[in-house]
Amino acid sequence: MRGKDTGRTSFTNGQVALHKMIEELHIAADMEVEFGPFCVDIYISETHTAIEFDGSGHLRKRDRIRDQRLMEKFQLPVLRVKNLSPKSEIQGDIINFLAKWASSAKTRKAMY
Repeated sequence: MRGKDTGRTSFTNGQVALHKMIEELHIAADMEVEFGPFCVDIYISETHTAIEFDGSGHLRKRDRIRDQRLMEKFQLPVLRVKNLSPKSEIQGDIINFLAKWASSAKTRKAMY
């Protein structure tokens, strides 16, 4: 499990489980990566995308605004995962999300 030094000492169980699901797909991912004032749960550099695990503390309206700002300022699309089952469905959603954004990753990275 790779992570950046964001001052955070531990990850939530949901973040760890989600990261494990991504690793099982043989996708390199970093945990807790900062983009300006924002920190994303999981960042996938190859596709320049983020995945957030929405536990009970997430507020939809605030998260939607945050996701819009990440896209506007950093060209970073965000997939939100609300629960971790069924596993095959979550992994399918991740694969589809990454496939959608893979072809534009290099261009989006260069824009910010």
